[in-house]
Amino acid sequence: APLAEALAATGKPISPFHFYNRPAFGALPWAAISNLPYATVEKLVIYGNLLGILLLTWKLPVWFPSLRSLRPWLLCYPPFIWSVQFGQDTIFITWAIAYSIVLMRKGSERSAGLLLTLCLIKPHLIWLIPVAFFFCKRRTVAYWFLIGSLFLAVVSFLLIGPSGVMEWRALLS
Repeated sequence: APLAEALAATGKPISPFHFYNRPAFGALPWAAISNLPYATVEKLVIYGNLLGILLLTWKLPVWFPSLRSLRPWLLCYPPFIWSVQFGQDTIFITWAIAYSIVLMRKGSERSAGLLLTLCLIKPHLIWLIPVAFFFCKRRTVAYWFLIGSLFLAVVSFLLIGPSGVMEWRALLS
């Protein structure tokens, strides 16, 4: 793989953290802050995740009234805490899935399916949800998820080209 060869040519040890193992479109949101100092980006991610936890703790019980008594537990839910600690995007994915269900309940299945496609930044966490919608007779959500997925696949392909796709697949295996 060209990236591995370039890193090997530097003579420095190669770490698995040198590789971006997500779909290429997932790098676009980070492009805006990529020139900022690391410490600044780290603080933005930590504060963004903390804000996300507070918003989810407030909105999830509003969207799903049976969760009202769970508010204290949402504040200390381990995947949310790990999101802050490790800079993960679990909070964003939780928000997107929950709000897509809200949209679906309101009858906006197209928007729900398209919102779910944003969760493809971590495809291993999302792929069963549209399948479940399909089998639960919410096929419009699943179809719009598929349409959005194809659009994001084209965007990713345009960003990295055929050789980038092959290199990405090699890095994942």
